[in-house]
Amino acid sequence: MRYDIGTIADLCREIGLRCVVESPDVVDISLEEDVVLRFENLDGSDDCMVSFAGSNWHAHGDLGFCDHRGYNVDLDYLSVITGISDGTILVCEQWKRGALADRWLVHREYVDEFRFLEDGEEIRIRPVVPSGAST
Repeated sequence: MRYDIGTIADLCREIGLRCVVESPDVVDISLEEDVVLRFENLDGSDDCMVSFAGSNWHAHGDLGFCDHRGYNVDLDYLSVITGISDGTILVCEQWKRGALADRWLVHREYVDEFRFLEDGEEIRIRPVVPSGAST
């Protein structure tokens, strides 16, 4: 599977998310200041990846979300983007001793992040407020 970078950029502009097409295989979506979500087609393969800049988290292809009971939903990449805009998809952050350690996406109805908390950790889940479209 490969992401359609042009369609991602068009969708972002349409729904008010700022994005920058870095190359024919990479688009960065600025969700907030210092919160950049990258969709990328990996060189030399049919593989693709979505990740946050400066984060260990990443996913390939469609994104799956699961709750504590084991119920789940899979969303294609365009549904993830519209979900960010409408508040269905939220930003989840892991903080350790006051510092940001990781960032990933969660579904507002399929969240299973809290049972993995360790001493000194904090999970923050919040919606993104779009700040206007650009290139």
